[in-house]
Amino acid sequence: MDEDTRQLLFDDIVPLPFRILFVVQIGVWLWYILNRAMTSSWHINVAALLNLSYTTNSYGQPDRSSSAGEFASAVIPAFNENVSLQRGIANNSVAITIFNVLAWIAFKVGEIMVPGRHLGVIPALAFAYTMYRLFFGPNPSSPAHKHHFGQARAHTTIKRVLRGGINSVTMRSNDILISDSLISYAKVLNDVGLYVWGYYIPTDTRYPAGLESAIIAYPTFIRIRQCWFEYRLTGRPSHLANLVKYASGLVPLALNYAIKTTLTTNPDNTKWAWHLTKWWYAASAINSTYSLFWDFRMDWGLDMFDRVRYGHGSWLRPTTTYPSWMYAIGCVIDTLLRFVWVLRAFAIDNAPTTLSQMSRFLFGYDAYSAGYFVIELLEIGRRWMWCFFKLENDWVKLSTEDSLEMGDIKAS
Repeated sequence: MDEDTRQLLFDDIVPLPFRILFVVQIGVWLWYILNRAMTSSWHINVAALLNLSYTTNSYGQPDRSSSAGEFASAVIPAFNENVSLQRGIANNSVAITIFNVLAWIAFKVGEIMVPGRHLGVIPALAFAYTMYRLFFGPNPSSPAHKHHFGQARAHTTIKRVLRGGINSVTMRSNDILISDSLISYAKVLNDVGLYVWGYYIPTDTRYPAGLESAIIAYPTFIRIRQCWFEYRLTGRPSHLANLVKYASGLVPLALNYAIKTTLTTNPDNTKWAWHLTKWWYAASAINSTYSLFWDFRMDWGLDMFDRVRYGHGSWLRPTTTYPSWMYAIGCVIDTLLRFVWVLRAFAIDNAPTTLSQMSRFLFGYDAYSAGYFVIELLEIGRRWMWCFFKLENDWVKLSTEDSLEMGDIKAS
C-alpha cells in the first residue's frame, strides 16, 4: 500500500469532525493527568494557582449573571479542593469520550446503511454535547451543583478570552493557560472551519486560503491584544516584548498565505514561490528561536541564559519543585518540537530515505492526512508539557510571595 492510499484510508476511517473531537478529548485528558501529577506527586495546589474554589462561600458573587462573571475565589482554595477539580474533569472526560465514540460508530454505520449529507447531524450533535459538558451546566451557586464551578470557570474564561480580554488581577495564570492553549489549537480551530465548509456549506468552491489564515491567526491576535492591554496597564517592557514575540508568529502565516495564493493563481511562477518559501523559513526560525527563549527564561523561569551571559550560576533557578533531569528533558523536547517545521525542507525530496519519508508523512499532504493530525497532536503535547513547567514556576513564585509576607508579619 503506497503512502497516498494510506492517507486516504486514514481519512475514511476517522473523518475530520471526529478527529477534531478526539483532539479536544486528548486535551481534556491531558489536563486531568497534569492536575493529578502536580497535586499527587509534587503537592502543587493547582486550584490556588487558578483561584478556583468549589466552596460557594469563597466567592463574593458566585452568580453566573454577574457583570464580571469572573468566578475568582476571594480566598485561597484549600488543597483538597483539587480533588473536586479532578473529579469534574474526569467525569466530563468520560462522558464526552463515550458519547463521541458512540457517535462515530453511528456515523460509520450510517455511511454503510444510509449514506448522504444528512449524516452531518451526527457530528454536529457530538460537537454540541462536547461543548455543553465542557463549558456549560447548572448554576454552581446552588449547593446541589457546586461541582460545576469548573465548567462555569471555563465558560466565563473562554468567553472573555475570545473577545481578547484578560483578567490580569485575580486570574492571570488561568487566562494565560487558556489563551496560549488556543494558539496550540489553532490548526484544530481551522479544522472546524474546514469541517463546516465541507459538510454544511453547499458549494464546490475550495476552502479559501484567506479564511484558513484568518482562523489560524486569530488566537495569536488575542494574545497580542492581551499583551498590549497589560503593557498599558503596567508599563512593563516585558509585556511589549511578549507582544513582539506573538507578532513575529504572524509573519510565517502571512508568507504561507502568499505562497498558497501564488501557487493557486499562477502555478508556473515557481521562482517567486520559492523566494517566498525562503523568507518563510527565515521568519519561522526567528519566531521559533524567540519563542523558545521565552519558554525557558520567562515562562519556566530558568536561568540558563544568565549562565551563558555571566559564565557562572545554575542553569535552573534557586527554587525548583521537580528533579533537574525533568527540566533538561523538557528543554530538549520543547526545542525539537519548536523546530519540527524544519522537516518541511525534506518533504520535497523524493529520495527513499527515512528522513524524507517521515517529512513527507508529516508535511507532504493536506489537512485530511494522518501526518497533519500527528503534527496537531505533537503541538498539543508540547503545550501540555509547557503548562507543566509554567504552573510549577507560578507555584514557586506564589510560595515565595507567601513566605515573604509571613516574614513581614513576624518581623512586625
